[in-house]
Amino acid sequence: MFGAAVLRQVKRIVAGLDPKTFKSSASELSDLVNLYGANSQAFLIACLLDAVDLSHGAASEADQLYLTLLGHELGRALGKANFVDIVLEAFRHLAALKARAGAALRVDEAYVGRISTALRLPLGQRVALAAALSYLADTDVALAAQRLLENLLREHLAARSANTEGGALGAAPALPEPLLYAALGVVTAPGGHTFDAQLARDLRAAAGSSSTTNGSGGNGGGGGG
Repeated sequence: MFGAAVLRQVKRIVAGLDPKTFKSSASELSDLVNLYGANSQAFLIACLLDAVDLSHGAASEADQLYLTLLGHELGRALGKANFVDIVLEAFRHLAALKARAGAALRVDEAYVGRISTALRLPLGQRVALAAALSYLADTDVALAAQRLLENLLREHLAARSANTEGGALGAAPALPEPLLYAALGVVTAPGGHTFDAQLARDLRAAAGSSSTTNGSGGNGGGGGG
């Protein structure tokens, strides 16, 4: 059962990360995530984000241990079918951690960009992160994430189109189906940022193509990790 004791254990391990014990600590955290699931993974991501100072656009050398683990866990979370729920829960935990420390969590396009840069997230994971944050209840954050999502989707679709014309589709892999539908849900939702109509049509076409492929024996996206 996931509870306060697990939260304290995760927080204690993250706070005590050091080069000598990193491997064993990372293994222990991975075991906790595997045992307690999405809630523990969300809290772990929140603790790692809280531990890293990205306010100046670049992480310090001391942050590298946190970034290594954060890149692994966030990458695993963004590849799951329920990635939106995990990311939203992680940022709720992060806001609570900041509040307890008397600080405020400010999430905007620049912040998400700094996370992506520090972790060297591939385009698909950047799209997933922006899509998930687009569902946040905080309107300002959601709007910023939606603007970022639109730019990233354009970048992805342009790369797919260019690769199709050049006969090299593998260079820009298709987005997993859960991500396609999460992004489509943001793009077509009433209110919020007004997305370009053509972008919505392109996403619908991509989602339809993905469903057809999966229905004929292809593998669905968003596997667990």
